[in-house]
Amino acid sequence: MKKRIWMMSCAVALLTAGCTGRQAVRGTLEQQEAEAMPTNVAQALEQATKVSMHSVMYDSVNSISVWGLDKADQTPTEGFGMMVMKGGKKTTLPTIRNTREPLARYDAKTGDLWITSSEMEGTGVQVERLYKVRFRDDSTAYIAAQIAPYDVQQALAPRLSYTTDEQLLTLYADGEQIATIKDQMTDSMGGFDDESAVWIGEQLMFDIGGESPKVIVVPGVKYTTGLVLNYEQMPTLTTTLTLADDGTVSAGDIKKLYLPYVGSYVDVENNEPCLDITYRRQDGKYNVDMSLFRMTTFLDDGIGTVSDVGLDYTATDGEGLPIGGRIILQGDTLTVTFTDSQWDRIRKGQKVSFVKQ
Repeated sequence: MKKRIWMMSCAVALLTAGCTGRQAVRGTLEQQEAEAMPTNVAQALEQATKVSMHSVMYDSVNSISVWGLDKADQTPTEGFGMMVMKGGKKTTLPTIRNTREPLARYDAKTGDLWITSSEMEGTGVQVERLYKVRFRDDSTAYIAAQIAPYDVQQALAPRLSYTTDEQLLTLYADGEQIATIKDQMTDSMGGFDDESAVWIGEQLMFDIGGESPKVIVVPGVKYTTGLVLNYEQMPTLTTTLTLADDGTVSAGDIKKLYLPYVGSYVDVENNEPCLDITYRRQDGKYNVDMSLFRMTTFLDDGIGTVSDVGLDYTATDGEGLPIGGRIILQGDTLTVTFTDSQWDRIRKGQKVSFVKQ
């Protein structure tokens, strides 16, 4: 992992401080170019007779696929390199890293292929770079523009500020309050850091599932003692990004990301952990992984989409047949109603209730 940089420009401080009584949110990232593929890997890739790859995305409708490079003959690529294929035409993009589960999505309306790439990773750290890839007339791919995490940090930090009051921390975006948390760790950690208690940069990812890409940022809390940021109670923030072909980045309104269904749940009747719902940043849908008491896991491939009434999902049951349902959340209780089932162990209309762990 790269060195952590505690930094702040005077301009940021002046914009967020002043007579408001609020303090500036600071950034941990320093400006730098994306790492280049090691020379020995680049040479091996150029001379390779066989390249091992893993799938990142496959779009059968538009005949586009994205692959992460693993080995050039017997030489590991050390996490560097993507291959983009369109209609059988292969293009290698060696500078894009493929570690930490990169995401990709093709927008047929704009002709843009969005690819996320890990910039930094480690305990409590996940930082990504976003690439906009386009295709020439002969279907070869090229990087049209990219969003560096440092540029996102510098665009958002001047718009964020905070106040503290004993254990309470209130976060503001563009002068408007967006979240207040009660941090129980402040007493044992000597209180919030007097100079700057809130930082962004070490958890900065991209959501490419909508019409325009969004950035997802989790601010971290710094205490008087210790250098490790705490993220446990902090809100997740998001905003829409616009990336011009000249590399200029502009951001929309900063909002608190609301993902009510995401989490791990236990069966109310048997108190067994058996449902996990996670958000899919590549397409805006949800992974639904469910098992029921004394049954084998049968929803490990579930995909859900939010509707006006709940989260509707489809999956494969224990006998390989399609199964589906609707998930409704009321308070801390989540109810699954099976709306489509051919399995004799689950009847259509059956309900199961869960509570968040």
